[in-house]
Amino acid sequence: MVDLKSNESGQLMLLTGLLIILQVIIYTTLLNNLIFTNNMPSSGLDISKYDIREIRSLTEVDIKKAANYANTSVSDPTNQTLVENYFMSYIYNYSNSVNKMYSNRGASVEILLNNVTFNMTTSKLTANKYFIERRIETFPVGSLIIPMDGNQTNMMKTYGLIFKIVDDTNASGLSSIRIPVYELLQNPVNSTVPGFYSSIYTDNNASITVDNIVQYRNYSGGPFVISNSSINEISRQMILDEASNKGITVHELKEQYTHNYTVKMVVPPRVAFFASSNVELMQQYYINSDVPVTQLNQTEITGGNLTQFDILTIPHEDMTGFPNIINPIVGWVANGGVTHIECAGTDTMDDAIEANAIAGPAKPWYGFIGITRSDELPNGTNIPYPGIKLLDNSTLSYNNSPPMPLSGLSDPGAPYNPLTQSSITNGTYGTNNGLTKAFSLRNAGEVNPATNILGYAVKSDGTVLNGDYDDDGISEPQLMYLEAPYDNGLVIYVAGHNLSERNPSGERLIFESFFAASMRNQEITVVSAKNINVTIKYSDGKMNYSDTFLINI
Repeated sequence: MVDLKSNESGQLMLLTGLLIILQVIIYTTLLNNLIFTNNMPSSGLDISKYDIREIRSLTEVDIKKAANYANTSVSDPTNQTLVENYFMSYIYNYSNSVNKMYSNRGASVEILLNNVTFNMTTSKLTANKYFIERRIETFPVGSLIIPMDGNQTNMMKTYGLIFKIVDDTNASGLSSIRIPVYELLQNPVNSTVPGFYSSIYTDNNASITVDNIVQYRNYSGGPFVISNSSINEISRQMILDEASNKGITVHELKEQYTHNYTVKMVVPPRVAFFASSNVELMQQYYINSDVPVTQLNQTEITGGNLTQFDILTIPHEDMTGFPNIINPIVGWVANGGVTHIECAGTDTMDDAIEANAIAGPAKPWYGFIGITRSDELPNGTNIPYPGIKLLDNSTLSYNNSPPMPLSGLSDPGAPYNPLTQSSITNGTYGTNNGLTKAFSLRNAGEVNPATNILGYAVKSDGTVLNGDYDDDGISEPQLMYLEAPYDNGLVIYVAGHNLSERNPSGERLIFESFFAASMRNQEITVVSAKNINVTIKYSDGKMNYSDTFLINI
């Protein structure tokens, strides 16, 4: 390769190239000015020409802003009157502001809206704040149901399937069409409580008959649904083919069905994990599910890469050893991120936040949630490996016997929560190993007051694991599964090490944050301003000018 910096002929080539580029820029600028000048009355006043260019540019920008704000700022973006009034008020105020500004220069300016079309359009909106919106939804005949109970042949792969269904980033195939996926939320605490099963008539009922009468099938575990109104025959077949290739069971609705608690995913969450060890374990979760995931290192987190993701999973890490990434993680969660933290990462994350004094007086509680790792009783007896029992606050049994620490933190508990959907009939995930086997809440003033207890610790016989395992002088129920909002984001803590050891329903816990994270994204039908015809009238005593143009949005 020729060294142009040290080669004489190369330097000449560079100089010639620069001169050519400079000439093209000068020629283009002169040509544009000539075209603009020939299209307006000759006045010889450069200031007028500049003013007119500036007004048109400002007007195009602000009218587009008005159209955007009109359906994102009103209380009901489906109400055409509200949207129109907001849009017209914005333009009226803008026109007055422009006229006032140019009157100081001795010019008069009018912005006239000749025509505006308001259309109903489908929009994907991203909220700044994490939230869960449970809605009543009716599904027509022909809708597809993906079971998530004992009748599902490949439970983990279903998450990869729904990821593809809501994705539209590829040029062809299933991932080129964005199709919403719903989850039917149920009460997973045990099979005896109302809401554990949903009775639905599907094509799978053909094998369930009593006295020659087809029986409605009971579904549990939070099945996924693709509404027939969202698909055509081509997209339906794409879904069925993908499911067949992955060994995933899909049923078809044979009768209209309405469910009182549903959540909707319209875009796939962007998932990342941080792990300095047990990397293979984390990767295996996502290999098992076919869900794309990105591993982030410390440099990438401190460099701001977290903003490209919706979910961050942290397994089994002592977070006090990574002080440089604590502040970026806390800031990212506060801005709407969802973090799922397991085992040793839970209590050490709270400790690391406090050690780095990140929360400050604005957050009087300890860390994200305010927990202490449970190790051993004062007599030296180690805590056993407990199971996770999902909490149903409606029974009040946990609040009364044994007494609930900081009563109210188990409301609403696990029922109808996208983080807890399970078909385990006794509502208990099996035991597994780990450094943080369980945790307890700190003193009242040190706990995030919005904490929701999803699951507590039980011994092998199913009874509550109770004791002073954090050596604070208080015998209390041990906890396993918590969620808490933190500013605009969500924090999820799970005690224990390898969720795959808790059987497929337990391994699901790492993916249940998908719908929680996706709640920040909504697909709604709104009224939008389109095809806006505008006239600008300009007069400065020496020059009168009028320009009519169309703004397409």
